[in-house]
Amino acid sequence: MQQPNLSDIIISASWTNTTTSFYSNETEVAKENMVKIVLTSCVAAVLAIVTILGNMVVIVAYHTDRRLQTLTNRFLVSLAVADTSVGFISIPMYTLYLQLGYWPFGPLVCDLWLCFDYTMTNASAAHLVAICLDRFLSIRKPIFYRKTRTKRVVDAMICVAWVISITLWTPWIMAWPYIDGYRLIPDTDCYVQFHETNTYMTIVTATVAFYIPVSAMTVMHCLLYRKIKKKNEVQRTMTQNNTMLKQVSQNIGNNSGANTNTNNEIKITRETFIKNMFGFADYNVIDDHDGTTVTVTLGNNPERRVSSENNENRRDENLPKKPEIKAAKTLTVISLAFIITWLPYNIAAIIYPYCKYCISDAVFMSGSYA
Repeated sequence: MQQPNLSDIIISASWTNTTTSFYSNETEVAKENMVKIVLTSCVAAVLAIVTILGNMVVIVAYHTDRRLQTLTNRFLVSLAVADTSVGFISIPMYTLYLQLGYWPFGPLVCDLWLCFDYTMTNASAAHLVAICLDRFLSIRKPIFYRKTRTKRVVDAMICVAWVISITLWTPWIMAWPYIDGYRLIPDTDCYVQFHETNTYMTIVTATVAFYIPVSAMTVMHCLLYRKIKKKNEVQRTMTQNNTMLKQVSQNIGNNSGANTNTNNEIKITRETFIKNMFGFADYNVIDDHDGTTVTVTLGNNPERRVSSENNENRRDENLPKKPEIKAAKTLTVISLAFIITWLPYNIAAIIYPYCKYCISDAVFMSGSYA
């Protein structure tokens, strides 16, 4: 019987080690993939459940509690419908696509899913703009907007948000393979074709769907906070001057005592007088020639004097109310969350047409779960 030589033993040992190493590496890769699948599935499940339950609470609460059935909450219910749809359909289907590594449903279902997904996510942005506009008009033009803000107007604003979202994505996703003259997307993949074939369309849709709404919300928020700041300053001034006018009225009506001002005079700053002329209907003004103050002499005709309280109430109608200010602050937090969540994806969408290898898949994946 021939004994194996040393070279045969070395080759055999080497082959055994190589095979063992191969299967060991394959096992490690399989374990890593399984961990990724489990983690991704858990994160997606939590996001879907939280999205569905949170928005269903909003919808159910609105329809069961009459106190919540306000015009402002109609915007929130419509927004909740869009977000609930994302939790029910968009997140589960994208997670399945991600875990399988290929699209299993064919091109038609792919296009329908893309239309639905992009429409619903864009509807969220459009509703936030509509809510910002509603708050903006309520605070900036309260008297005018309160008269014109009806259920029909609010429903029309909601319809416009939906129509814009649908027309921005659905026709182009469905028609673009025909515009290009061929379908680039393989049956086992699912993505928007013009993102690969048309740079200009990609930039236009990203701009209209994200950058314009974000710019509009930012401008409206800045103007709102200027109005709120002005409101606080005006209220402080009105409080001070209303106290002053009440003291003058008391002096006018008081014919005796040490506090009586028989000349009905009060010295105030020129700036205060100019800002509060509405409080003095029957008056004479004497400049004190010091450049800063004037002496106001009130007349004794009660019919010509204007009540400072009535004037304060009329002026206060043009100022934002505390609930409106609180709603504006809440809306700011929601808008910031939306911007922070979607900004990485939309920056990547602008860069991708020019440098496809500069953007990692993780950025697009995060956008899909945003």
